[in-house]
Parts: sequence; C-alpha cells; structure tokens
Amino acid sequence: MDKLLILTGSDGSSAQLAGLELLLHSFSEVGLNNNKYQFVLLCPSWTDRKAFLNFSKKYGCVSESVSLVKTNDKYYVKFVIQRYLLSNSFNDVSGILYLDFDHICLRSINLPELHEDIVFVSSEVTPLVEMLGSANIPRILWGLNGKHYNNSIIWAVPETFKKVAKRWSAAYRRLSSAIPLRYLEEVAFSLAAFEAGCTLVPVSPTVQGNWHIGVLDCSMFHYGGEHPLAEATKSSLNGDLIPKKIEHILSPWPRNLQELSKKIVTLARDLCSK
Repeated sequence: MDKLLILTGSDGSSAQLAGLELLLHSFSEVGLNNNKYQFVLLCPSWTDRKAFLNFSKKYGCVSESVSLVKTNDKYYVKFVIQRYLLSNSFNDVSGILYLDFDHICLRSINLPELHEDIVFVSSEVTPLVEMLGSANIPRILWGLNGKHYNNSIIWAVPETFKKVAKRWSAAYRRLSSAIPLRYLEEVAFSLAAFEAGCTLVPVSPTVQGNWHIGVLDCSMFHYGGEHPLAEATKSSLNGDLIPKKIEHILSPWPRNLQELSKKIVTLARDLCSK
C-alpha cells in the first residue's frame, strides 16, 4: 500500500525542539502512528542530532541529517526539504505533506485529493504588497498575481513536489536582493512553483487553521507567524517536553483564539516544567 510521508524539520534550537515534540505528540494522539503514515524529521548537518534520534525512538519516526550550509537567514533551514526530496526516490509514496514545526494536530486530517502539478499550501494568503511594504512588486513575481502564499504546510504528489524543489534554490538566489529575509524562502518557493508550471492552492481553513483566519474547527492549527497571539504562544516553548494528554488541556474546546492561545501555552509550560 502506498504511504503518506510527513516531513518536518528544525534548526535544533530548544524552542523549535519543544514545538517539534508538541507536534509529534499531538499527531500520535489522533492515531496517525500506523503503517500508512511515516514521519520524517529533517535536521541540518550542523546541528546536534541527539534530540532528533530520541524523538525517533519515542514516536517511531525516521530522523535524517541533511547537508546544508548555515547562513544568516534563519528560515533557510527549510531547504533541508529540498535536499531531502532531490536525494531520494519515493516510489511507494502517494503524497508528501510538509509541516512547519509550529503546528498542533487537533483531530484526524482530511487532506484534499492530490493531482499532478497542483501544490497545496497554507490557508493563509496575503497580498504581496503587504509583505514588501511597497507597491513596487518585482516584475519576476508578476505571475503570482499579487499574492503571497505562506508555505508552513505543503501537500503534493512526490514528482510535483520535486519539480518545484529543483527550482527553489535558483529562485531564492534571484530574489535575494529584492525580498526581505523573513519572506525570501516562501516567495522563492512560490516563484519556483510558477516557473515549474504548477498551481498553488491554499488548503481549506478546516484543514489548517491559523490566527489570521481564526477558524478553530480544523485538523491542524498553525500557531506560528507574526500575529501577537503567535508571539505569546511560541514564547512559552522552551526546554524539553514531557507529553501530557492534549485532550485534557484543550477540553472544553476553546471558544475563541485567545482561549486557544492560552491553552497551548498552558500545555507547553506544563510539559516544560516536568
């Protein structure tokens, strides 16, 4: 049976490792630890693998160290995905789901049906002009129709994902003088998809919720980003986590975003204190 590959990565910092364990634990609680799903934890070659190997044993995932240069762009670590995709074959894989570490899985995932040359990305799409702080969008980006696609989640068939990955680095270099580092790898991914002849499609907010959209009835919630509630939530993620039942913390179900933030923070702090 073809399986689903779930990729995630981290730079090995304590905050990211805490978020990564929270992600893995939340997925295990909704029953995704089975033969159909395979989690792969990716880390750059310059970071300590000890925590990743411990997660592999604890959650039954695979840990891979990927050769990657260290740059002054902290988001460049995401290129571990590209290196991994281009150095492996995926004959027995029907779909590849990438997730930033700052997600929490709330219920079983109902992902959209995959098609060749379709790349599903985050439910969060904003105008490019907001990201650039200027109406002068580089001509090279005109094909994106003025949209900035967040790629905290990426869902595609392997060959389509690899097609985009092959063009990602070149797009990054071409945009390096025009796009702020905060958004460079994301915009480069969108440009790579456009130049590969692929269509970017945001997932439904019921698949991935986030602070900006404000949907709580979702499979996964992305608690990262630049929203004030994202900062409040992620500031608590430090140290090693010892999982506790997520249902206990999230019950009763949050009534609003502020309540969800407090509950995730409570979970993180409780786990970190053990």
